[in-house]
Amino acid sequence: MTAGKRRRRLPFAALLVLGAACAHPAAAGVAYRVLETADLRLIYPGATLSFIAPHAARCYENAMRFHRGVFRYEPGEKVTVILDDYADFSNAAAWSSPRNTVLMHVAPASFVSET
Repeated sequence: MTAGKRRRRLPFAALLVLGAACAHPAAAGVAYRVLETADLRLIYPGATLSFIAPHAARCYENAMRFHRGVFRYEPGEKVTVILDDYADFSNAAAWSSPRNTVLMHVAPASFVSET
C-alpha cells in the first residue's frame, strides 16, 4: 500500500473509532440531572453520581472564588461541568469555544501497569 492511500484511510479510520466510542449502549437509558449555581451548570447521571454532585459543585465554587480573588477572573456565562462514569479510567477535558465546558470522567486511576 502506498503512503498516499494510507494517509487517505487514516481520517476514515479515526472517524470509525470515534463513532464506535460514542455509541455506548449504557448511555441510552440514562436520566441526567442538572445542578445549577450562580456560575455553574453541573450535568450528571442522577442514578450513579448524585452522591458526588454537591461536593463537585462546592469544589467548583471554591475554585471560582479563588480565581476571582487572585486573577480577577469573571466568566462571561455559566461554566458547564459534565460528570460521567462510563469508563474505567480517570480522565478530563476542557473546552473554551464556543462554550465554557469541562468534562470529567469519574473513575479511579488505573495503576495496573505500575505493579
